[in-house]
Amino acid sequence: YVDNGGGLAMLGGDLSFSSGGYAGTVLEPVLPVRLLPEGAGAGRLTSVARFKPRVTQEGRDHPILQLGATREETARIIADLPALEGVNLVARLSPGATALMTHPSLRVRGGSPMPVLATTESGKGRTLALTSDTSWHWAFLSAATGSGRQAYDRFWRNAIRWLIRDPELKYLRIIAQQDRVNLGSTVKAVVRAYNPDYSLAAGLEVQHEIIPPPPENGGESLKSTA
Repeated sequence: YVDNGGGLAMLGGDLSFSSGGYAGTVLEPVLPVRLLPEGAGAGRLTSVARFKPRVTQEGRDHPILQLGATREETARIIADLPALEGVNLVARLSPGATALMTHPSLRVRGGSPMPVLATTESGKGRTLALTSDTSWHWAFLSAATGSGRQAYDRFWRNAIRWLIRDPELKYLRIIAQQDRVNLGSTVKAVVRAYNPDYSLAAGLEVQHEIIPPPPENGGESLKSTA
């Protein structure tokens, strides 16, 4: 289902990832993280320690973590979020996947920080892995301290929008500067191209075609390269 255009999110917990018995199943290849083998032992599949995940360079630009109006505001919001408690241990990031958040102390083989929030694309579909089951801390514990739960709600709205391929999150976007344009007037638009990790793509040649009204109204197709 994921390969044909669906979206999948796996969250942490005793019945998820390696501790849920998903290692070696047909589900593992579409996940953005590789799982520990079943023989690793139950005591080596999870950690119960509290931690604050760290945002990666790729995570700073990814739409899932855009919790504020600017990058600076987003960084402040994330820094103020309560700590998570407990995480599923994973073997490494899957090939082609992107880690948006990592663990501050746990490492995978090779020494890289262990992914906590990761994304990938599988065929026409998308998958997300959050290896902790306590993201609710960002709602209830934040509300208890007077910070509110807006960051939690926005995080999950962003995640769902990314999983279902919201048109506003496409890798190539054309943003018109006016809602309506009179026939014959100048159209101003901004073209933004992104890499799969949503960092800005540089050095691309963008071809576009402008299609005015049908020929009977005097229109004709225009092509140009920018």
